[in-house]
Amino acid sequence: MFRNLLLAFVLVPSSLFSQGYGLELEVVSNDIGTLVGALGTTDLTGYSCYRIYVTMNNEDDFMSSVSGDINNPTYVNTTTHFYHTALGAATPNGINPLLFPVYPDLLYDSWVTIGLDGPAMAGENLVNALGASGDLGWSAAFEDGSDIVMDDPVGGSWFILNGGSNGIAGDDLRVLIGQVTTDGTLSGQLHVQVFENGDNSNASLHHFSFEGAEWTNAFSGQNTCGCTDEAAFNYDPLVEYEDGSCIASVFGCLDELSCNFNALANTPDFSCTYASEGYGCDGECLADTDEDGVCDVFEIAGCTDVTACNYAFDATDEDESCTYADFGYDCLGLCLNDTDDDGICDALEVEGCTDLAACNYSLEATEEDGSCEYAASNYDCDGNCLEDADLDGICDAFEIEGCTDFDALNFDPTATDDDGSCAYCALEASLEVTDATCNGSDDGAVLVSAIGAYPNDSLLTFVLLPDGAPQSEGAFVGLLAGEYTVEVVDAAGCFTTVLFEVMEPEPLLVLLDNVVGTEQGLNQGAIAITVTGGSEAYVFAWTQLDGSFTSTSEDIDNLEGGTYQVTVSDENGCSVTSFEIVVETIVGVEESMMIDLSLFPNPVVSNLTIEIGHHAMQASVHIHDAAGRLVYTKTIAAGTNRLQVDCSRWMSGMYHVVVLSGEWDAREKVFVQR
Repeated sequence: MFRNLLLAFVLVPSSLFSQGYGLELEVVSNDIGTLVGALGTTDLTGYSCYRIYVTMNNEDDFMSSVSGDINNPTYVNTTTHFYHTALGAATPNGINPLLFPVYPDLLYDSWVTIGLDGPAMAGENLVNALGASGDLGWSAAFEDGSDIVMDDPVGGSWFILNGGSNGIAGDDLRVLIGQVTTDGTLSGQLHVQVFENGDNSNASLHHFSFEGAEWTNAFSGQNTCGCTDEAAFNYDPLVEYEDGSCIASVFGCLDELSCNFNALANTPDFSCTYASEGYGCDGECLADTDEDGVCDVFEIAGCTDVTACNYAFDATDEDESCTYADFGYDCLGLCLNDTDDDGICDALEVEGCTDLAACNYSLEATEEDGSCEYAASNYDCDGNCLEDADLDGICDAFEIEGCTDFDALNFDPTATDDDGSCAYCALEASLEVTDATCNGSDDGAVLVSAIGAYPNDSLLTFVLLPDGAPQSEGAFVGLLAGEYTVEVVDAAGCFTTVLFEVMEPEPLLVLLDNVVGTEQGLNQGAIAITVTGGSEAYVFAWTQLDGSFTSTSEDIDNLEGGTYQVTVSDENGCSVTSFEIVVETIVGVEESMMIDLSLFPNPVVSNLTIEIGHHAMQASVHIHDAAGRLVYTKTIAAGTNRLQVDCSRWMSGMYHVVVLSGEWDAREKVFVQR
């Protein structure tokens, strides 16, 4: 940015003109240094850039022109030379600030102006520069780095037409009239015209001189004499004493070269008018060959199309030399707009996918529009696998090894390649059975074990069917004799069943073979038995229930009358106690008291018929099973000789039927068949 440092404020007004107007010189940059741009490196070490302003009295004052000729010369000098960039000009009309980043030296170009530091915008007027044409003109010399010199008869100027906002003083009461860059010391004098309050009819002329920071045309005196009459031609505001030398002022144009020169005037009234170069005082061209209203002396051949790159603002005759920027570019070959700074002008951008890796990459696209589409990972743009060794349509990168058999225990629904790991139910059970020790005892047992569980070493569940509780061990105890089924289940739900039977010995039975009674006092009684079932060998233990007799023999004799009972044990510890066996004491025999007993059918299935011969007294019928347990008893009246007994629910085996009547009894065996 420009640095607003005030180098000097030097105001030297002519005593003949309006007071309060002056100059300001402002430093833009000191010791600029080395600049690198598109055209290379520019060394401005030691150079300083200045801006020159005319200061005003009123906000609406209008800065009209800076001019010079042989009578009122204008100079802007340097002890060295002025810097001009290749892209610059005598005025800033064609300087585009957008180019500063690319051509940084353009920022420090030297030029003259009226209020502009770039192209004129809406409401502003172009800066015009007039003078001798070609190399003889002041502007050509200035562009070549020389001083600004306007002191010849032709003269020169830079100006704008009244009304442009760039000529108005504004709030800061100043208007920019030039920028110069040099490594020397500045000096000069300027002849400027101001329309006070913007009124063309109220023009004032001012002469300003400067040299560095010093006043150059100021003077002072003490105890001086002279004309003190302010209305006099030679009034001097610096003298102290009137000496009678005052000369009356005669106002008019003092310039003999003007169209309205007044030979009698001694005081300029700023009324001089001049014929412009090439014109007579009547305003007509001295010569206008092509009658285009431009005097021949001012005709300049060149491009007159303002839209052309080589437009010459001072050209008056079109010479068909116009050149134009390509579409989208400016005259320097730079994009008019390049929003994304990619070197391709916005007007030439082609939107599309610019990623070479995308499926819809566009060779013509210059501007990424976010439309790129990409192949899914491990697929090409046509949706085919980049690698598919087994040609199963699943890319190798996505293959998942595992068991693919739906019926397998370890079926993996995500697996795509079978790795031979499928497992199936292969549970096998074995068992060890322990039979019941005694008939009817519940000490049978089984130990079930299994192999082939899945997963390996998984917990097994054992269930004794049909309604046993699941258990984690395969041992089942407390079993009665019978057929059983055990189900074994592993963690995968595989199961197997095993059938087994718990065996038991045949029932241990005491069968009464014969009972012999005894006459009273003779001990002739005897009992013979047969033992079946159980596990041999047997152990016998006889006792007399109404006496002291004992024996360990199977059959006993020499018995007195009485009631006897035997307990038989086998080698498994099973035992059975017989029913009470009575050895009768025979006192005498009366034929009429004998009891005849017959059983049929024998063997019996359901109904047993008992026929009892003559008996004069009431009788009782007792039926015992082979283990001696009473299963039936009934008392019958005297004379009743037939009895029906329902045996349909009795277990198969031998039963003992005893009929007692008084001192008499009758005994028979019957076999119940199933």
